[in-house]
Amino acid sequence: MRENRFIKSISLLLAFIFLFGSAVTAWADEAPIEGEPVEEEITEQAVARLYICYHRQNKLIATGHVFLYVENLSDETLTVGVYDLPPNEGVSLGSFGFTRSDGFGIYYNTESYLYYDDGCEILCLSDELTNEELAVFSHRLLYSNTWDVMFYNCVSFAFMLWNTVAKPFLMPLLFPAFARLQIKQHGGTALSEMFFPPRERVYRLRGTGSGCYLEPVSDKSINK
Repeated sequence: MRENRFIKSISLLLAFIFLFGSAVTAWADEAPIEGEPVEEEITEQAVARLYICYHRQNKLIATGHVFLYVENLSDETLTVGVYDLPPNEGVSLGSFGFTRSDGFGIYYNTESYLYYDDGCEILCLSDELTNEELAVFSHRLLYSNTWDVMFYNCVSFAFMLWNTVAKPFLMPLLFPAFARLQIKQHGGTALSEMFFPPRERVYRLRGTGSGCYLEPVSDKSINK
């Protein structure tokens, strides 16, 4: 009887020592060694800032144009679709139909060239992009080179690409007035400035996917 109690007591003591030793070992494994660098969670740095913008050309709120603007925040040249974007510069991206002479689809730098310092309202939201997010954005851009008045106009184009990589989510309604309302509701502010591109860097995107290339626009497409 006493022997059984003694065996039980020894067993409980050994179990306690085992559990205590396991806890100490686990704590020692997790605790940093003195002089050893502590690993920290790495957050990927933003390389670009994406803007979604509403531009009103006159006093009629029902009219307007919605476009995207990408600003290079890094010290290296970035690729936006098939466009090389140098440091400290930006590029505008918009989908056009009947208002441009070089055909339906995506244009680079048209808004930057035409709307730069024109005194009209440019209301926008912005979000920062990492290298990975910019790559996703560029890939989607190259497969979006189309336009139609009902289902894929400037609003649908800009909102769809914005929602691919940025927040908040915006409902891709067809009318610029609704786009302006959403941007304003989410705290949209005036775009302070855009990079003014030289005339020869205003392009029309041709092709789709890996077959995309840039073609300089005609003078008719950028007449003010």
